[in-house]
Amino acid sequence: MQISLQPLNQEILKDPTGLIARCDQYYNDCVAKAAEAAIANRHNSPIILLTGPSSAGKTTTAGRLQKRLQEAGYGCKMVSMDDYYRDCDHSQYPQTPDGQPDLESPYALDTEMLNDHFSKLEAGESVLIPHFDFTTRTRDFSARMPLKLESGEFVIFEGLHALNPMFTETHPGAYRIFICPESDVVDGTEIVFYHTWTRLMRRCIRDLFHRNASVAVTLSMWENVRRGETLYIQPYISQANFRINTLHAYEIPVLAHYMEQHIAQLSPSTPQYETVMAIKEGLRKFAPLDPALVPETSLLKEEFI
Repeated sequence: MQISLQPLNQEILKDPTGLIARCDQYYNDCVAKAAEAAIANRHNSPIILLTGPSSAGKTTTAGRLQKRLQEAGYGCKMVSMDDYYRDCDHSQYPQTPDGQPDLESPYALDTEMLNDHFSKLEAGESVLIPHFDFTTRTRDFSARMPLKLESGEFVIFEGLHALNPMFTETHPGAYRIFICPESDVVDGTEIVFYHTWTRLMRRCIRDLFHRNASVAVTLSMWENVRRGETLYIQPYISQANFRINTLHAYEIPVLAHYMEQHIAQLSPSTPQYETVMAIKEGLRKFAPLDPALVPETSLLKEEFI
C-alpha cells in the first residue's frame, strides 16, 4: 500500500485532527482483527508470536493486543524475547562483521530455552522467564519471572525473530503476527519517502528520548540492523498468519519536527549521512503538522515521541 503525497498534504492542511483520528482508528481496528484471529486459533496453541523489524511498534502493538484479548474475556501475559539473549561474553556468541556482539542475530538467543518454554507453556506447565540486563549484557538470574498459563489464557512473545523457523517449525500451532510500517509515500509514480526512512526516524527519536543515545550513535548501528533484517527477518515474513501495517499517514511530518534539528548537527563523516540527507530533502515535501495534535493514545506517542 502506498500513500499519495498531495492528497496527504491536503488532509494535513484541511483537517489534521481528523486525519490523525482516522489513522489511529485504522491501526486499532487491525489489532482488534488480529485478536479475533488469535482467539479463533486458541484450540491450536495459547502462544502468540509477534514480530517485526526494528521500530515497527512491536511493544505497543503487543500491549494493545493483550488489552483486546483481556476485553474479550481472556487472560493474557506478555514476554519479550529480548530477555532470552545469552550472555554476550559467551565464546560462541555471534559477531558483527566488525567483531562486536551481534544482537540482531537469532543465534544470540537461547533458542533451546525458548523452545522448551514454548512446549511447557502449551502443556500447562510452569517456567521461569529469564531477564537480560542490557547495561551489563548479561542475564540477571535474580530477576527471573515465574509464568504458568491457566485455562483460557494467552501469552504473547514479541521479538525480532518470532517467525524464525527454529521456533515456528517446532511449534506450528502458535499464532504468528508480523507488523511493520510498510507504506512508501509517492508523488505520482515517484517514491518521495521510503518506509525504511520512517523506521529510521522512529528509531533515532526513540533512542534519543528513551535510551539516551544520540542520532549519530543510532545511525552507526543502522547498517547492522538492516543487515540482520535482510538475513533473519525478511525471509520469513510469509510465515505470518496476520500482518499489520503500522505506518500512520500523519507521522512523517510529526517525526520531522523532532528530527530536523538533529540532522542539521551531523557531519558528512556520520554513518548513513547520504541517507539522512535524502531524508532531509524528502521531509521538505510534507506540509507541517503540530505534534501537540497527536493524542496520548497514539502508537507514535506511546512508543516513539
